[in-house]
Amino acid sequence: FLLKPFYSIIDKKINLVNDPSHYNYDNIPTNTDDFRILDDSINSLMRKINTLFALEKQFIANVSHELLTPISILSTRFENMLNTPEIPIEHENKIYASLKTLNRLKVIINSLLLISKVENNQYLKTEEISLKQEIEDIYEDLEDRISDKNITYTSNINEDFLFIGNKALIHTLFINIINNAIKYNIDGGSLSIIGKKDHNRYVLTVTDTGLGMTNELVKNAFDRFKRGNTEENGFGLGLAIVESIAKFHKIDIDITSEEHKGTSISLMFNRM
Repeated sequence: FLLKPFYSIIDKKINLVNDPSHYNYDNIPTNTDDFRILDDSINSLMRKINTLFALEKQFIANVSHELLTPISILSTRFENMLNTPEIPIEHENKIYASLKTLNRLKVIINSLLLISKVENNQYLKTEEISLKQEIEDIYEDLEDRISDKNITYTSNINEDFLFIGNKALIHTLFINIINNAIKYNIDGGSLSIIGKKDHNRYVLTVTDTGLGMTNELVKNAFDRFKRGNTEENGFGLGLAIVESIAKFHKIDIDITSEEHKGTSISLMFNRM
């Protein structure tokens, strides 16, 4: 009984913190000065963390916006240089390489901007979304890529699942997951999508027979700042985008992977 306020602090406040901006600052009822001081100290610490967290997100958004303009200017200049008559072939190759690098930077910056907007709740969740229809739409978008790699595609969603969310973001989430399952798959491999009820949740699993990931890469798959999380070694910012959108919609994600055998990504939706 004496330790009840302490366990309340642990259970109702600390254990529930997934995002500092959603921390509960309400004081836990207690008549013990020590517990009151502990509660106040944790609240003070979380306010500082929340401030730093907000500054980091704002910094990423501001820097991303500032970088897009000079990158666009450079891209235009390089494209104009390519239209110059009698440009030496060795210079042309270098310009093409530079344009490729600038385009890659644009993708990274736009990805960071999308993550920042999602994390700052700048999107609405007001549309009814059919998972089955979304998967069918995405298959139409990516059908040519699947065919180009001779991938065997199967979709088994016997019972549809409807939920309220942001359709554009959910489309982006699935595009990233399924696009990765194609990009990192082997030629002639397989890609399956299975949707089913699981008690009080609906689980959608995307499985490929691709390159797979090491345990370390799986562990850090959603960490956008890990050096190993690059296009060459992993899934880049794609999974960081997936995680942000999933959190925004309160969707849980689980990844299982084995090198040279493939990867499975499961999305777990709470049933309404």
